[in-house]
Amino acid sequence: MIEEKSFSKNKISNIIEVVSGDIITLSKNKKMHIDAIVNAAKPTLMGGSGVDGAIHAEMDRILGKRKGLITFNEKIIQELEKKHGMQDVKGKDGGVIHENRIRCNPGQAVKTSGDKEFVKYIIHAVGPKYDGGSECIRNLQECYKSIMKIIFDSSDIQRVTIPIIGSGNYGFPMGLAFRIALTTIGNQLIECKHRNCDAYSNIKKIYLVIYGERSAENETVQKIYRENQRLIEKEERMVSVGVLEAQRSYVAEIWKFDKERRYYFTITKMMRLLLVVARFVFFPTLLLRHWAGKRGWRFRREIIEVETIFAAIFPALMVFILMMLQRWQPGIIEASGWILGIMCALCAYIMADTITYLLSLVFLADIQRPSANQLRSFILLCFNYIEMILGTAVFIYCYCWRRVTFWGAVDYSMFGNIYSIEGYDGVLRTIAYMKTGIDFIFLVLAFAFIVGQLKQRRFLSDY
Repeated sequence: MIEEKSFSKNKISNIIEVVSGDIITLSKNKKMHIDAIVNAAKPTLMGGSGVDGAIHAEMDRILGKRKGLITFNEKIIQELEKKHGMQDVKGKDGGVIHENRIRCNPGQAVKTSGDKEFVKYIIHAVGPKYDGGSECIRNLQECYKSIMKIIFDSSDIQRVTIPIIGSGNYGFPMGLAFRIALTTIGNQLIECKHRNCDAYSNIKKIYLVIYGERSAENETVQKIYRENQRLIEKEERMVSVGVLEAQRSYVAEIWKFDKERRYYFTITKMMRLLLVVARFVFFPTLLLRHWAGKRGWRFRREIIEVETIFAAIFPALMVFILMMLQRWQPGIIEASGWILGIMCALCAYIMADTITYLLSLVFLADIQRPSANQLRSFILLCFNYIEMILGTAVFIYCYCWRRVTFWGAVDYSMFGNIYSIEGYDGVLRTIAYMKTGIDFIFLVLAFAFIVGQLKQRRFLSDY
């Protein structure tokens, strides 16, 4: 009971703190007792500008005061060779040629020792360059996850200073870079608290350092922190990238890199681009999910489930309204033909929203983040199929008004024998073709689900 009480007091809101100033000065502050500093490094780990250059300069200054010791670059090389078996190429004079050697890929992090005059450890994290696409956003999230894994695995790291990676020379907008840093670190702490309480309880402070004296007062940074503060205090998972921002990143990703990176040429590239752009047509859904995302990862998932159930029962609700209108005022449906048209248009809009979303799950799976919960995906897919059956039944029911009952329309929709309806014509033929296309899409999705069950895929679950 004593341990449980002590553990419960270790709140995430007390661990994460946003501070402004110079990260070197803050890390050397004896009152803060910093154990590790995160270096926004280049892939070579051999120094650069900004935070990277400042850390290398500080370490070289400290090492240079002691006779016979090597430079910080040589120290890094020796430690990595000993730990990972890396071998650097030797030059003709016996010196190490290390300028262009990749020692850490974008999205990853490695740990080297520091110095007693500075910090115990330096965690070198390589962020991606910002290109507007979704891949660089995922890589930046992976970068913070790698940092946190090192912290969790190191029992003697209790207090860390972390810069906002990517917000300097790598071009990430400060707001986006800060949101990714705050939400990814917070989500990792939440996950660790539930799965590894010993590693979590070891962490005392994580300082997110905003460079400069006035940067912490920046309106964008403060707004993002306020948006997530309630979730941090309640220890609920946060969303790193909003739905609208994610859709824009998909457009940029496809437009810039489909041809060069994935070898998707004209037809495939244009189809994928069309699917992403088509999602903007259904802006009510995007706005709803964007709003829900600001209230947390869990809340957004719940909203998506409620939205899916509503879409499934919406066609039946439309038929119920038609029946009530007919009972309230007989003949009103025949007198006002536009009522049936509006019902069909609303059902068509919601069905098209679902179809384009499902198609994007199939054809954009490499840049989107499907749910890792296979059972949830299967249940939602079942509701989607119910929506398609009932929606098709509404088309038949409205077009064949007074010729078929609603349940008869459902039978025609399920079993596909629309041609047997009296007065079968081009409209009913179009509905039959549409139903065949819908069945094909769901067959593909069901196959993808089965494959996913046989071969577990690793998905990013904080979007």
